[in-house]
Amino acid sequence: MAAPDSQCASTEITCESGAAMAASLANGGLCPLSGDQVLSPAATRSMLSMMQVAGMKDYSTTFHYKTSVPAVSSSHGSLLAVVPGVLGLVALSPETDACGNPWRAVHFCQELISTFQLHSFDIRTPFRQILAYRQWKTESEGYQIMNVLLAAFKGNVQALRRYFLSGVDVNAVDYDGRSALHVAAAEGHAEVIRFLLENAGANPALRDRWGSSPLQEARRHNKEAAVQLLQGST
Repeated sequence: MAAPDSQCASTEITCESGAAMAASLANGGLCPLSGDQVLSPAATRSMLSMMQVAGMKDYSTTFHYKTSVPAVSSSHGSLLAVVPGVLGLVALSPETDACGNPWRAVHFCQELISTFQLHSFDIRTPFRQILAYRQWKTESEGYQIMNVLLAAFKGNVQALRRYFLSGVDVNAVDYDGRSALHVAAAEGHAEVIRFLLENAGANPALRDRWGSSPLQEARRHNKEAAVQLLQGST
């Protein structure tokens, strides 16, 4: 992806690492995965300003008019976009348009901004759209909790990292009051437990409907490595 800074011609990224970069820019330079301040607020502001005025090459003005969000693209088909305080994303689409931007990724960003009314000058959301959004949010949160618990059950740290980066609450619980940490503890997935505690801010004091904490779950299932990690967090 071409960098907005003229001192750096290009750098190799994946969609996942690029999304972490975008999320950090959206978060004032604070990486949501590690909790580290990877960029100062002043540097973040400067980067976003440069992306907004020149990140999309000759299409920069039009893209800003349609979306109002800072973005930068490469001739290889990647596009990094940031909605400050809301989200950061990377989209990959190899085919480019006459301006050298990935046209499918550009269209996706424009549709995303329009659908969720993320444009800076969207003043008011119609009442029906608010109700529809709330219904969609309630339903999607249910699926998110299910997906997070399933990833914890399978020991899939990469999936949990993606969910966390997308804003999913890792302390959300199912009907029985079990969180991802409960599930990971019961299965003995030490890497998942370490990620949830050290990077995602999981609460080890949560108790399910039977009054059990993640530590008690680990002990009940004789998962010694999980017990050691959870004992150190209390």
